[in-house]
Amino acid sequence: MPVVGVASKLRQPSVGSKPVHSALPIPNPGRTAATRGYMARTPELRGSESSMLSSCQLSLKSEYQERRTQQKQQGRSKETEESKICKIYTDWANHYLTKSGCPRLIKDLTIDIADGVLLAEIIQIIASEKVEDINVSPRSQSHMTENLDACLSFLDARGVNVQGLSSEEIRNGNLKTILGLFFILSRYKQQQQQQQQYYQSLVELTHQTTGAAPASPLKTQPEMQSSLTARYGSPPGHSGIGATPQKKNTRYDSHG
Repeated sequence: MPVVGVASKLRQPSVGSKPVHSALPIPNPGRTAATRGYMARTPELRGSESSMLSSCQLSLKSEYQERRTQQKQQGRSKETEESKICKIYTDWANHYLTKSGCPRLIKDLTIDIADGVLLAEIIQIIASEKVEDINVSPRSQSHMTENLDACLSFLDARGVNVQGLSSEEIRNGNLKTILGLFFILSRYKQQQQQQQQYYQSLVELTHQTTGAAPASPLKTQPEMQSSLTARYGSPPGHSGIGATPQKKNTRYDSHG
């Protein structure tokens, strides 16, 4: 049967047909080697980048910690310096309070002079004059402020520069203001001692030249000053208790 034979021959693959290729690419030996080399170096690069990042982080952390340490040391140094100054002025004030027989002493500058009572005592001892209008039992902040205003006004009337001092800051325990106030008081006391020595020398000179009896030791410094000033005049640069005060513009204010 010729037709069947022809069909049988058609189903058979031809001898010269092309081979079937798979989807996988044909490998390139050179490219494959380069890719393998890059892949091998990638962990090294990543490790190097990670090491540099860690080093930068450590450097920044170390610098931050160093700055924090320096700031803490500076803060401690400032606190230590202020503590030393507080102790010096506390001992200075207590020396005169004890000498005058005052039963109350200063333990904390920021607290014990806030009501103005103890401050008035210190000023009275230094100036040998009583500070008027002091409420010895203040019951409110306004009473404390009035006491402090009286103290500052007393000093201002005697030529002491209290510019920039605030009664409210003293009442609230502002350490910087309080230390400034005690610095002014210590200088005022030094001036008082120098004036006392000056007038004492004038008394001795008067006794030697006139043969008069020396002045009574009970005579107060203002009395001695008024009598000697009338005869010899004021000492150079004098700005003591008995001098006529010059009006100064001050910043202290009972309302801050």
